[in-house]
Amino acid sequence: HVLPLTSSPDLQELIMPGRSESDLRWCVLVDGSSVSGKAFDSLCYFINGQNTEGRTNEVAVIHAYDKMMDLEKPIHLQSPRILQQYETNLIRARRNYDLKGPGRLKSQTFPLEYKTSEELVKVASLEYAESVGTSEHAPAVVAVILDCIAKSFQADYVFMGSFGVGGKRVGEMGSVTDYMLRLCNHTMVVVKHWRPVPKQGEGATFLVCLDGSPAANEGLEKVIFLARDGDKLVCVTVSRHKGPNDVAIIEKAQQFIQTSAMATKKKLSSQVIWLQQVDGEGTAAEHLIRASERFEADFLVFGSINTAHGAKNRESLIDLGSTALYCSRNSKCHAIIVKPPFPQQTS
Repeated sequence: HVLPLTSSPDLQELIMPGRSESDLRWCVLVDGSSVSGKAFDSLCYFINGQNTEGRTNEVAVIHAYDKMMDLEKPIHLQSPRILQQYETNLIRARRNYDLKGPGRLKSQTFPLEYKTSEELVKVASLEYAESVGTSEHAPAVVAVILDCIAKSFQADYVFMGSFGVGGKRVGEMGSVTDYMLRLCNHTMVVVKHWRPVPKQGEGATFLVCLDGSPAANEGLEKVIFLARDGDKLVCVTVSRHKGPNDVAIIEKAQQFIQTSAMATKKKLSSQVIWLQQVDGEGTAAEHLIRASERFEADFLVFGSINTAHGAKNRESLIDLGSTALYCSRNSKCHAIIVKPPFPQQTS
């Protein structure tokens, strides 16, 4: 049994809150853009490593569209053509998955119709994103996607591109990605258009950001779960001066990685390092981005906080995690933002 880094429930409960270990659900948001296609490829990369784990995996392709606006798009970007393309892609994905082990991959598509409006939906007051004082509003397309992910499919992992087809950009991300990153109560994988997705059979490099917080520790736990033989873990903590707290973070992470590797029998390459935040050389987030480039990371991993844990609106960057947001928007590598398990509503 692998002891978690936090005092929260055990690792399997963190990975699949409220469901059995044998059930794991993955979804990808697509809009016909090349970067959403890379998000689908990234999802396939991870699920192909799960067939031998003895659990049931289910994949959903989610496509939201405005019926009237859809008719004005080129034929290859219209909803029926996109869904037809991904039905074919899912057939290939199932074949590749089935070759990896005894399990069989389940899959489905979700065409979500919405009506574009200038009025924003108060999404954070919905049942699955409820918290006292929350006042976040979002476009109708975001509301319908959140509703599907939380209720219809109940996803564990959500994959999407950093921006879509002609979407308004917020920093280095599209507006839908920006909303989803902050409002979705599930682990997010944001795929960048300029970074290749690791190929099957090649090891991936994960740069995990640690600061001793429960959210960061959950990020490391999730990466241990996702990693496969041959993958490399680089855990980084940043501070101005190396003190007892930094030493404790490093030792605890080293012990957890060693114990987890023995329990899961995974052959992982790992190192845990401390970086000094030097005055005049940028914030901790900028140091982490440079570290991801130095180690040629494929995925930059953060623990973050969802709406139920205190993020009230777009300006609440500290509550949500300003470092995670900055790195997700500005890093060249893909980003994995691990959200805490969504708490059960009490009467």
